[in-house]
Amino acid sequence: NLGVALIGRDPDRAAPLFQAALKEKPNYILAHINLGLVRIAQDRPEDGRRLLKRAVALEPGRAQSHHWEAVGLSRIGDSSAALVAAERSVRLDPENAAYRMLAGQLAQKEGDFPRSAQHLSVVARRAPLASALGFSYGFALQKSGKNEAAVAEYRRFLKREPDHVQVRFNVGFALMTLGRCAEARAEFRRVLELRPSYAEAQRWLDHCR
Repeated sequence: NLGVALIGRDPDRAAPLFQAALKEKPNYILAHINLGLVRIAQDRPEDGRRLLKRAVALEPGRAQSHHWEAVGLSRIGDSSAALVAAERSVRLDPENAAYRMLAGQLAQKEGDFPRSAQHLSVVARRAPLASALGFSYGFALQKSGKNEAAVAEYRRFLKREPDHVQVRFNVGFALMTLGRCAEARAEFRRVLELRPSYAEAQRWLDHCR
């Protein structure tokens, strides 16, 4: 537990604690996971990858291990392999909102927006107030051509964060795509009030008549 507390602040102090745990209990899955994440933080990605893979191999049916392997692979920058691992965790625990959120975000990184929307729709049902959901899910819907649904999702998000500039812009763009220019122009004007330098908002405000 001390090692977990130190991971974010001092990975070099955390590493020996996990190593000691593994010396005492070589098949301790959480120690493999956490030491793997520490090695990634220490810029030792292949060691981290190996430890995370070992955690998965110890109990392949454990969704948590696949999830953390996905987190580690994402931190390394291997979003393709991370998505594969994330979707394994989802198959094992399909109603887990955190696992679905990661899979949805990784699918967006890979440019697969319908796949992202499929995962994030579960998060919308299970954890509708998740802070990152409104933006990620709305964007996935928008990029999948589902602009009406995207506007609805963005507006739910804006009830909690009314001054989120990018979401305001995205709402305006989706409304413009739907031919609802009066509403779109109101959103673009609000974006420019919040951030006068946002050139794209001015561009589309001038374009949408």
